[in-house]
Amino acid sequence: MDLVDTWRALLGDVGKPAPQVDWAAVEAELGTALPADYRVLAENYPGLDIGQFLSVFHPVSSGPDEFSLREFAEQTLGNLRKLREDVPGLIPHPLHPEPGGVLPWGVTDNNDFLCWLRKGEPDEWPVVVTSVHEWWVHEGNMQSFLVGVLKREIVCPLFPDDFPDEDVVVESV
Repeated sequence: MDLVDTWRALLGDVGKPAPQVDWAAVEAELGTALPADYRVLAENYPGLDIGQFLSVFHPVSSGPDEFSLREFAEQTLGNLRKLREDVPGLIPHPLHPEPGGVLPWGVTDNNDFLCWLRKGEPDEWPVVVTSVHEWWVHEGNMQSFLVGVLKREIVCPLFPDDFPDEDVVVESV
């Protein structure tokens, strides 16, 4: 199964088309290339709300009340930098654009941040989930993380025990 088929099998149809993405502009703004699984997701889906708990940001915001990936990452990284300054040792990883830095791509309703840990090539980036006080690493890409979580094959210790439920709904934002 290719990346598109895997995303479609997992997420279904959210009833809203994906905004067009100028990848050269997005990656120039972020200062990095992005993983193929995320690029395929963004080319086929808008920003997503999964189970009314987990949000995945799209590179292009579709309205004034929605953050783009870059806007979300900038805000989150700014907050993490301030925390790192205020509480040395709290953040165990570098922060983008530092080499190997975390780059946020999603958030939960519990204010846990989902990030790529930019080590190696983009398609090799592990997923980091953090509440800031706790850090958990999935040594697989974004797609394997979301597939595993939604199929209940991966248990992220920062997520509530009841996520996802059996009838998880994926919606566009």
